[in-house]
This record gives sequence, structure tokens and C-alpha cells, in this order.
Amino acid sequence: MTTSSSFFQKVYSGLNHLYICAILQALFVLGFVLGLGIFGLGPSFVTTMEVAKEYHQHKLTKPLRVYLEKYKKNFVLANKVFLPQCIVFAFIEVDKQINFGWSGEVQGIFLSILVITQFLLFISMMTSGALLTSYWLRPLEAIKKSMPFIFYNIGGMLLIILWTGICYYGSLLLPGLIPFFSFGLWIVVIEGMYLRLFENNEERMMESQKEQAIAK
Repeated sequence: MTTSSSFFQKVYSGLNHLYICAILQALFVLGFVLGLGIFGLGPSFVTTMEVAKEYHQHKLTKPLRVYLEKYKKNFVLANKVFLPQCIVFAFIEVDKQINFGWSGEVQGIFLSILVITQFLLFISMMTSGALLTSYWLRPLEAIKKSMPFIFYNIGGMLLIILWTGICYYGSLLLPGLIPFFSFGLWIVVIEGMYLRLFENNEERMMESQKEQAIAK
């Protein structure tokens, strides 16, 4: 009886996770459309991460209401963080398509630099969005703090990058999942990872403060 009950609890838990992934996917698309595309990308991403955060903290009861309330509050702030980075990302993408007439080796090095820059920008956008949901920094401050955070927590960031790659290539292999679960599953997991990284950082800061107090 206990084994059967445990099995059904696991099934229920798994279905609940899939349901939340589908809800987050739908909410992200809703916010993207409400912002007319480019103006909805940042607010929708940040707000979806906030909803995922409440889910991890077992506070989420009415996802749509929570999302709409936070989306309105996040709209201007998130765009100030994401739009400049998106514009730089787009300019780099345009540069990648231009043939400058350089030799193959030089052109290859130049393209590699552009790809690495885009990669760092993408991680910066993710991290600055996560910082916004947890610490409510000013836009420029969130962008500035994202890179030091990435390199200070390189191990955790590698896991986030790995999970991003798994979701991306998994979606290519199973395109039928894209409209329903792929983004939602990605956002749930990376938000959980960021929350853990934030907790570790706060614990390290507390330990450092204690050591400094003892030294005095």
C-alpha cells in the first residue's frame, strides 16, 4: 500500500511539474505578444522567472494573476536591462553576415570573437534578469553585476549553460514539445539553479562578515 501511494505521489508530482512548465510557456508567449515582440521579451522573461521563483518557494497559487501584476511592474525596468543588450546582440548578428573581404583565417578569427561576444551577452541577459527578480537592482547595476557574478560562480553557470544546450537541442530533436514545454522546463530549472547560487553567495558573505568581526 505504501509503495503504491508513493508511486502515485511521484506521478502526481511529475504531472504537476509538466503543468507548471506548460503554464510558464503560455505566460511567456502572452507577455511577448502584449509587448509587441521586442518590447515584451525582457519583461516577459523577467516576470516568468519571478513566477518560477514563487513556484520553487511554494508560494504560487494563481499564476496568471501573479504574472499580470508583476509584468506591469517589470515592464519599464526589464526593457531598460534587456533592450540595450538585445540591440548589441542584433548588431553583432548583422556583422556576422557581412563579408569584409579579409582572408579566410582573419575572417574566421573575427567571426569567433563575435560568436563568443554573443554568447557572453546571452548569459549576461539571463543573469541580469535573475538578479532583477531577486535583488531589484537598478538596470545599469544589474548589467554591471552580471559578469562578475558569472565568473565568480563559474561552476554553477556551466551547469546553467549545459541545461540551456540540452533544452535547445532537445527541442530541435523533438519539435512537437516546443509550443508546450521546452521554454517552461528550461526556465523552471535555471531559476532553481540561480536561486541556489544566490543562497550560496549569501552564505559566503555571511561567513566572510563573521570572520571579519572575529578578526576585529
